[in-house]
Formats: sequence, structure tokens, C-alpha cells
Amino acid sequence: MIKKKIFYIALVYTIVIVGIYLPQRWKSDFEALKFSLSDGNGYVFLKDKNALESIEENSYVIVDNPDAFQPYNLAYYLDKTLSYLGYVEFRKNDERVLEAEKTRKYKDLFFRVHMLKEKEYEKLHLDNFSTYLRFRRAVIERSIDLLVLKNIPSDAKEYVKNRLEKELGWLITSRPQPHSELKLPLMLPFVSLTLFTAALSPILGILSFILYFFSKNIAVSVASILAMISLYKYIKKNPFILFLSFLLLGIVTSLSLSDFNHLNQIEVYRGVKISLILLPLLVLIKGVLNNEWIFKERKVFWSLLGIFAVVIVYYILRSGNNGFVLGIERKIRDYLDYMLIVRPRFKELFGYIFLFLFFKRESRWSFVYEFFGSIALSSTFNTFTHIKAPIFVSIYRSFLGFLIALFVYKVVYVMALKKKENKGTLLFMFLMLLHLFSFSP
Repeated sequence: MIKKKIFYIALVYTIVIVGIYLPQRWKSDFEALKFSLSDGNGYVFLKDKNALESIEENSYVIVDNPDAFQPYNLAYYLDKTLSYLGYVEFRKNDERVLEAEKTRKYKDLFFRVHMLKEKEYEKLHLDNFSTYLRFRRAVIERSIDLLVLKNIPSDAKEYVKNRLEKELGWLITSRPQPHSELKLPLMLPFVSLTLFTAALSPILGILSFILYFFSKNIAVSVASILAMISLYKYIKKNPFILFLSFLLLGIVTSLSLSDFNHLNQIEVYRGVKISLILLPLLVLIKGVLNNEWIFKERKVFWSLLGIFAVVIVYYILRSGNNGFVLGIERKIRDYLDYMLIVRPRFKELFGYIFLFLFFKRESRWSFVYEFFGSIALSSTFNTFTHIKAPIFVSIYRSFLGFLIALFVYKVVYVMALKKKENKGTLLFMFLMLLHLFSFSP
């Protein structure tokens, strides 16, 4: 009874905190959408450690080969010349650059860069349109500070430049700037995570709060992952309330990490894989244990075990920036990105349909529906652990995935399975199709 009261206190407190903090973060993220566009002129590209001594004062330095530098030496020369440090996304051993930034005296002289690697255009079989979308995604989904149009053919460069200037020209600035942190005490959003954790176990709630003073990053990760389990335990009324609760948890987790290092991707949310898999794994274990018939039917047991193992491994491999993507899927992603500005996550589109089925259809396979539904909830939370993403983009993306899944479920279940005409669903379907086909690349 006490734990349930703590949970509802946590819920009310979180709603209040989000109401206070979200407008400030929203405003900050909108300002951080501004970016610079360049073909490389006016920037110093470091590929050789011998070039450190030739850096001039107030330079904008881009580390294009992290392997060639020791973090301490890099930091020393950059501070000596009061130069900006450019961190290029998705480079091998890029932690060296981030380590240099952490040891710098002038930490605000920092910016994030997106550019293609040499021969990446050919290796990925990119065309002009897909290249443009890649750079646009870097701005909209990751608030990149500088787009460098290098290592792509001249016609693609001109195409990308013209489209970005036409569609996002109002965001383009002369020089890149880092994302400013929130000027609000970040412990207050973290308290909501500890309250949700305390509703699960008061001892864990206290320990997670104490951990904050030793490692804020780890404390936020531990408390938020435990809070996911707490939310799922206490809010099992309908899929919409579950979705909103995980959305709220994701927002308050992101608010807890609205400091300079996280907003600029110098630090990242720890335990992403755990946050993705722990809840679905617990739901799966509970479902299997509650269905004894599975153990009696050996073929069913081994078949399910194999299927779930493949799903979980595939689910983990597909998460993160380095997850593999098929060529045809990349084309679909590009098309969805263009039409919807930000595409919803496929695992949410897929998983929420099963969550609706879990609440609507009682059967011996309900635990399977619940398992896939919990994957969608975990993915919604995980969207907000990408702190560098503008928070309004993450909110839009989450609602988009949920609503499209609801639409598909209504069409398939209401119209096909129940064979009932639903005029509201038909109207919504017509409007969606009209929207989708009103765009062309």
C-alpha cells in the first residue's frame, strides 16, 4: 500500500517537473537546431599529429583521424590557441576526441560535425536524394552543428547544398556553436526517477539517490531502468496510458541529463542495451512461467525458445548507430523520412500492434503479444535516451509511431478480423494516404 502511494506521488511530481522544465528544454533545443554548412573551406582538418603545432589562434579544428592523436596533446594545443574542437560523428576511436574535450580548460569551444567518410558515397550506393536526407537527418534528429560537404561528387554536393538552403536556410548560421545546457537544477528531474524506483523498492530508491553523488550518469541510468519496471507494474490498464507513462518517463530522463556534456554528445546515456532488453525479458520470463502448457509440449517449447532467442539477438543488433540495415530497408527509411520529417521506429510500429492485441484478445498466446508490446514501450523510452536529439522531435516521433500502429491495428482488426465497417477508420485511412502521396522526392 505504501509503495503504491509512493508511485502516485512520483507520478504527480513528475508531471509537475515536466511542466516546469520541458518549455525551457524545448526552447534550448530549438535554438540548438541552427547549423553551419561548408565544403570545408575555413576549417582546419587534422589527420597528422605533426600538424598540431601549426594550428593558428581561434581556429575551427576538425579531427578527421582520431587514431593519430593523444587526447592530452590535442587538448593542450587547442587550449593554447583558443581553438574550437570539431568532433566528427561515427569515426573509429572517436572517444579520443571526446577524451580531449573532457580534459580541456575551455570546454565551451566545441562543435559536432557530420560528413561522409572517403568513398562512403560509393560503398553505400547513395544517390543525391539519399545523401541530402542523410545530412538533413543529422540536423533534425541529432542537432548537428556543422555539415561538411566533402567526399561526395560535385553534382551531389550542389544538390544537397541547394536543398538544404531552400528547406532549412532559416537555420543556417555562419559558424557552428555548441548546445547550451539548461540553467535549472538537474537533480529535481532525477528525483522523480528515484521516486518511481522507490515505489518498486524503497531501498533501491534510496541507493539510486545516493549513487547520484558519486556518478550522475550511472545513477540516472540505473534509476530510469528500474523506473520502467515500476511503471509497467503499476500501470497496466490500457495501451494508451502505458504509452503516455513511458513517454513521460523518457522525457524526465532526458531532462535529468540536460547538461552541457550530454546535450553535446560528449557523454551519453549508459546502459542503452539493458534499457531495451530488461523489461521485455522479464515480461517473457513471467509469461512463460505462467503458461505451464509450454513445458508439456516439447516441440512448442523448443520452437518458442529458438524464435525468442533470434528476436532478442536481432533486436539488440539492430539497436544503435552501427546496426545493420538492408539496402531495400534504407530506401523505405529514406522515403518515410522525407514524407514524415522523422520516421517512426519500426519496432514501435510492430510492437504497439501486439500491445493492442494483448489488451483486446485473450488467448493462450497473450504472453507473446505482451512480449512484443513491451518491446515497443522500451523503444519509446529509449528514444529519449538520445539526449542530443531535440526533445520535441523525440515526442513527435513517439506519437507518430503509436498513432500509425493504432491505425494499422484498427484497419486489420476492426475491419478484417471483426468484419465491421468503421467510417472513422476509413476517413483516417483516406487522409493518411492523401498525405503520403502528396509528396514526391
